[in-house]
Amino acid sequence: MDSLRQKANELQDYLSANELWREISSHKSLCSSNDYLGLRKDAEVREALSEGALRYGSGSGASPFLGGYCEAHECLAHEVCATLGVEKALVFVSGYQANVAVGSLMRYLDARVLCDEECHRSLFDGLVMNKVSFRRFEHNNVDQCRTKTGNVVCVEGLYSMSGSVGLLDDFSKLVLATKKCLIVDEAHSFGVLPVQQGTGHLRIITLGKSVGLSGAVIAGDTWMIEAIVQSASSLRYSTALSPALAHAATVSIRKIKQETWRREQLMKHIAEIRSYAMRCNIPLEGNEQSPIQIIRIKHLSQPSELLKRLAKKELVVPVIRPPTVKNGEQCFRLSITNHTDIFQVKAFLDCVQTCL
Repeated sequence: MDSLRQKANELQDYLSANELWREISSHKSLCSSNDYLGLRKDAEVREALSEGALRYGSGSGASPFLGGYCEAHECLAHEVCATLGVEKALVFVSGYQANVAVGSLMRYLDARVLCDEECHRSLFDGLVMNKVSFRRFEHNNVDQCRTKTGNVVCVEGLYSMSGSVGLLDDFSKLVLATKKCLIVDEAHSFGVLPVQQGTGHLRIITLGKSVGLSGAVIAGDTWMIEAIVQSASSLRYSTALSPALAHAATVSIRKIKQETWRREQLMKHIAEIRSYAMRCNIPLEGNEQSPIQIIRIKHLSQPSELLKRLAKKELVVPVIRPPTVKNGEQCFRLSITNHTDIFQVKAFLDCVQTCL
């Protein structure tokens, strides 16, 4: 028992889970939400959630294989297929569960997988859990990927810890020329970047970011989706996503396509924040279309002083630490939305400027 407790203590970060919760709850949390398009509190989406609960029940009541999968899930799958230009889709409870299912699929297919080194931890967890052979290649390095042996390539549309955009066109050409399969995780890019129809044999979107709810969908070629049905324990042995959430997600995705002003407002906010940071001589990492902008702490001369100043202003900006990022790459992660308080972000950047 003592040895287990000691090991657990070694894993504790700068703040314990309870301390972090209290700090975020007691201050104004800034740029920590992935609700990029402001749909989490949208009146129509909330009404659809209520309507879905009244029509289908608040929960699914069972595994997808034992009656938990209903019309609401089918409608959501159909909407995603139409949006992405793919053949078939499956609904999952979370993005993590979906990526673990991808790992099960890779084991089932006896695949040799090549992963961008910045792919989400859940993908690597899924591959490791399922004892899949995989190799990493340098971030967005198409040439290095080409030199490695494998028959499946995994990339992302938008990388959550760097704010960089995946080179989907280049990787699509690579897999076409080398007869590999392409898997694209679009958790952060869906709804933010223009949809590229038909890109990838398998595509993962999550419903907890731009869609404003929770859950995930894997969509793609029919043969791959059918193989997931046969292979994914994470799908088979979990209660299906609430049909109320599935119903609301269908409404939300339609609004993403129809209400283009949401993305336009997001892009304006990103441009304004990047412009202000440039005037303050603050080095931001992140694509100009990315809602994720990174400030590396190694660029700051007085990081502890900055934290004190932010505390005085009651501003909490997420600090990303190992193991989420490599040692020495600790950073402030700004997650910008179309309803971000620009004045508060500028106040944060003013504090950063004094500590460069």
